[in-house]
Amino acid sequence: MPQADNWQRFTDSATNVIFIAKEEARRFGMQEVGPGHLLLGLFHVSDGVAARVLMRLGVSESQARAEVARQGGTPNSQSSSAKRLTLSPAAKKALEYALQEAQELNAKLGVPDFADTEHLLLGLLREGGSAVRLLAALGVEAGRVRQEVLNDLGGSSSPADTKKWHDAASPWEQVLPRSEQELPDVSLPQQFPEVSAYAQALALGIQVFAQSKAFPAEDVCSLTADLLHAARAVCLHLVSPAGGQVSAQIAERDLREAIREISHTQVLLDFAVGYGYLAKEVADRLIEDYNALLNELGQ
Repeated sequence: MPQADNWQRFTDSATNVIFIAKEEARRFGMQEVGPGHLLLGLFHVSDGVAARVLMRLGVSESQARAEVARQGGTPNSQSSSAKRLTLSPAAKKALEYALQEAQELNAKLGVPDFADTEHLLLGLLREGGSAVRLLAALGVEAGRVRQEVLNDLGGSSSPADTKKWHDAASPWEQVLPRSEQELPDVSLPQQFPEVSAYAQALALGIQVFAQSKAFPAEDVCSLTADLLHAARAVCLHLVSPAGGQVSAQIAERDLREAIREISHTQVLLDFAVGYGYLAKEVADRLIEDYNALLNELGQ
């Protein structure tokens, strides 16, 4: 398989986690994305197996964030100015392990070979570094987390599986092209403030897209297209206000349009529930996240 295809083995949800981890690292003023930032990113896909397992074990995002700060520094209001953050060696290894976990578990379960949030979590456990120390500090053992993930997936653990955590590692260069050993190019344009409203809107848009992939192919009401258009429009209308390169009048107009499209997106999510396209708890979580985005915009 060509090396460039390895990133395509991550699902949209997993890619979103990696994107959010990058923003978390910037928020902490770091030059590299570490395992702790990847762990924080898992909470942003709250309907994923990883977040569900962590919360079931009593680990909240706020607790994890506080422990990341304790282990590696306090969030910095002047975030990292690095144009592109690289993955730390430990984070690279964790992502490599995630791909290995996905390949092994998916083969056992007879499902397509894609790495999702649960595989990212298993990769972090198998790497055995700061993410495991973070969980231990919160009173949760790595082995217990792994077993909970396997229970969710309908798989099982064995001593041979556990031994693999410490054996069989290949260099990250086999996963990423040698010329591109950084995060995939999903960086915000340089003029955007870090962890901006635009970043939140983009992350939400990716989540909406991921959910829409399960919508019926025959959508006579065009709900799927309308929902995706509205979610993208939120981002598009936040470009000029975030960029600061247009007049105040245009920026204000685009902010109003972004707010209107947020409301539009929320209504369409309610319709998706009514049509049976989307689980109510998933829609409620997305709507709540869009409300948080409105708060960010001062609404």
